[in-house]
Amino acid sequence: MLDQDELNKIQSEDMKKLGKINTKADEIVAKAVDEIQRRCQILRDKIKELIDKKSVMLRSPRSKPEVLELAKEALRKNRKDLFLDGVLVSHLKDAQNQHDIALHPDSVRMGICGGRNFWKLAYCIITEEDIEEAVKALPDIGLSENERDAQVKKIDEEIANLESQVEKELKKP
Repeated sequence: MLDQDELNKIQSEDMKKLGKINTKADEIVAKAVDEIQRRCQILRDKIKELIDKKSVMLRSPRSKPEVLELAKEALRKNRKDLFLDGVLVSHLKDAQNQHDIALHPDSVRMGICGGRNFWKLAYCIITEEDIEEAVKALPDIGLSENERDAQVKKIDEEIANLESQVEKELKKP
């Protein structure tokens, strides 16, 4: 039978062994955690890079044909909505209801060309031909909407693949 000193010595040696094993186990855990963090950081960085690339793509210059079509659509819409419906129809209703003289110089100056409506006259002055000429002077840069959409879709697919990798990492034991 062991005396108390021998028993204490054995227990002390066992505790030292346990301490060494715990230290090595902590090192193994730290290495595993470092590796997981490294893999996850790579995924985070790639996703962030793709999101930034997508943002740049969405803000990239438009193509000349796209600018031309957008400007013509805006001219048509604003000529009708802002000037014709918003100013001229209102003026003519006043002439109808108040028996004013339609398009009388004083009425035009006050109602149609007044300070609050003056800028709306631009939609009557600018023509689609003016827009076409102006667009010719633009540099030939930019992407069409279809090209931009295709590139954004490709980036979104890459992001989805990386998200899938993150999900796989999450499910690892």
